[in-house]
Amino acid sequence: MVRLQKVEELETPLGTRLPVAWLELGGRTEVAVPMARLGEVLGYERKNLYGLVDRDPVLSNYRVVLMTTRDGVPHKTAFLQRPGVLGVLAKMDTSRIQDPAKRERVIAFQRWAFETLDRLLFSSMAP
Repeated sequence: MVRLQKVEELETPLGTRLPVAWLELGGRTEVAVPMARLGEVLGYERKNLYGLVDRDPVLSNYRVVLMTTRDGVPHKTAFLQRPGVLGVLAKMDTSRIQDPAKRERVIAFQRWAFETLDRLLFSSMAP
């Protein structure tokens, strides 16, 4: 059973806000990011990000779909747990990004995510 504990909007180094959710997954807590928003921040088409995750047998295990409510209307929302987010970021070959400004934005986000997602998870687990 998966339960949404809380969601916080965090400022990224790109000047965008990214919702980060704390999920309770079978007695443990994990931080996760909505996949659609992750794709927006990275400049990835939604279908490409979903395809990247779905084709990878390890990353696909970190995808969780929850019913959330926006403006009073229920929606299915796909979240990618912290290990999946970090895996996607590690798989990105930034040298293949042609636009230098986009490449630098992605690298800045990678650094931010690697530091921030772990800090958020482990600070929430501290006694």
